[in-house]
Amino acid sequence: MTTKLTLVGWLALCTPAATQVAGEWNASNGLLPPDVVPAWSTLASGACGATSVTLSPVALTIDDETPCPDDVLVYSLATQPGMEPLVEHRLEARMRVVRSTSTEQEGGVALLGIAPSNGCPWFVFLDADEVELFGGDQIIGATSIDTTVMRTYRIQVNATTGVCILFVDGLPTIGGGVQVPPCSAPSSPRTVLFGNGSNRQGGVTEWEFVRHNTGVGEVVYCADALTTNSLGLIARTAFTGSRRVASNDLVLQSDRLPIGSFGYYLCSRAFAAPMPLGGSQAVLCLGGPIGRFNRPGEIVVADTRGAVRLPIDLTDLPGPSGSLAVQPGDTWHFQYWYRDANPGSTSNTSPGLQIAFD
Repeated sequence: MTTKLTLVGWLALCTPAATQVAGEWNASNGLLPPDVVPAWSTLASGACGATSVTLSPVALTIDDETPCPDDVLVYSLATQPGMEPLVEHRLEARMRVVRSTSTEQEGGVALLGIAPSNGCPWFVFLDADEVELFGGDQIIGATSIDTTVMRTYRIQVNATTGVCILFVDGLPTIGGGVQVPPCSAPSSPRTVLFGNGSNRQGGVTEWEFVRHNTGVGEVVYCADALTTNSLGLIARTAFTGSRRVASNDLVLQSDRLPIGSFGYYLCSRAFAAPMPLGGSQAVLCLGGPIGRFNRPGEIVVADTRGAVRLPIDLTDLPGPSGSLAVQPGDTWHFQYWYRDANPGSTSNTSPGLQIAFD
């Protein structure tokens, strides 16, 4: 059954838990799970009041055909006593633009934003035919895309490095390697928000879910930039085990490799646009600084199935300045680099593998 209610009325259904740092809103199930439900509230510009929405098992529809108000839902990311501030934030939403009355060159009907503590806020603006990523006071990039199709948008922010990536349907689309300079108004307090009316534009949007630091796993990227190896194949990289840092049982594995070929894994916190490595067929899809799993016992050899595997210690990832420990909420990127003969002596790489750790 479809229920018609005001935005304020819908918010009254939420269970307050303002000190949480992870949460999910899902159209079919409401806010789940109860122990990570943030305290949502409205944030409206001007004195226009709350807009009307339709909440159904399919989507939350926000109908705001006029430029007033800017209707978004917002919650605080205040940490509980004793909790460390999060370094990596992932904000993911599945939504579509139904209509937009936006007439400005920048901005749009929909807004998805995250404001880490003591850092610059990040926003994604969506219009009917474009998506824009803003960091602090400047635009990082924009791309033409049909946003009237239901898609998944994810902002991934490292609060330490100031680097953000926008993923669209799992593919890195804007950002990566771009460090935003300090903005005029650092975020305070830390918040997550989504809704209609960025830059006070009107329209209609539908939202299936919004997640903060939940529900994101692994992404394979950069495959289209690679050259086939001597087998005429693109190597693959995946993992087994758990993304839970406390389990520490993750194993990297790659296949479609020349039998007997040597290689090792690379790791980095950052994604980067594909960069050919001179003197080889390899393409690097990691941003710096980059760690190499070439310490004793870490260089691997492809077996008779053309496969390798490497158990990794999440408390001891290699870095240029020493070992690093993965923390819950971190996102890391891995790539396998191996020797090949295609036809002469060369090297090649697998696609990048992004893993978001819990």
